[in-house]
Amino acid sequence: MQGFFGMTAGTAAAVIAYVSNFFGPLESIRMEIQNIQSAVAGTKRINEFLRETEQKSSREPAREEEPAIRISNVCFRYHEHDMEIFHNFNLTVTEGEFIILAGRTGAGKSTLVKLIAGLYQPQQGEVRIFGRTSDSLPETEKRQWFGYVEQQFRLIPGTVGDQVSLLDSQVSDAQISKALDMVGLSETVDRLPNGIHTYCTESLFSQGQFQLLAIARAVVLDPRILLLDEITANLDAQTEEMVLSALKAASQDRTVIAVSHRLYEREQNQRLIEIVL
Repeated sequence: MQGFFGMTAGTAAAVIAYVSNFFGPLESIRMEIQNIQSAVAGTKRINEFLRETEQKSSREPAREEEPAIRISNVCFRYHEHDMEIFHNFNLTVTEGEFIILAGRTGAGKSTLVKLIAGLYQPQQGEVRIFGRTSDSLPETEKRQWFGYVEQQFRLIPGTVGDQVSLLDSQVSDAQISKALDMVGLSETVDRLPNGIHTYCTESLFSQGQFQLLAIARAVVLDPRILLLDEITANLDAQTEEMVLSALKAASQDRTVIAVSHRLYEREQNQRLIEIVL
């Protein structure tokens, strides 16, 4: 039967199979090229970011008469067509103040913390830290400005001391020991085979102890601002009490921004800011 341009059905099927086998690898190559292009674009953005940080490191020092944090008319959305999370949002935090951010899930509490830390940049408005815009703070100095504690501890390959120093050469063993003592982990770490030089694994500490380690990591370079993102959300009542006790010691003489889904009992110098969309 001559059904396809003078070819039999069997011959036509063979030709179609051959063409499919020929173009299949070409499609794979096309997809790999797209992946390479995406990687190149990402590398270009990283290089731009690194150059930007280096250029901004020589900007003006903090002006002490300025508040610790000043957020002015900030508008922010994650993507161009998304609903705004913040619209002309304003907040002033004086040095040494303890701010509790409350509100329902998705209201923007964690986003606000990341805006303060300079991890996100607003589309409009500005965030100033002691008079300087958050994006002007050099990456090499960020840990001296901010201590940041998340819900989950992020383990890095290395020793217990490395978990606190984050392999930063400017952090000494004495500073690590001081931070561990502040959060109440000194005795526990001292009982380890090699103290702070013991290799750290997920089974070495309890969940609560890892949160204490996270607080030690945040305060080891004595930052001026402490940012806390729901750090007791996944803890039982007894462990939470232990972490809050360590947090109280770590918060002394610092400006603190704490994210909470629930309302903690407010103490002196604590102010509640409810984030509502």
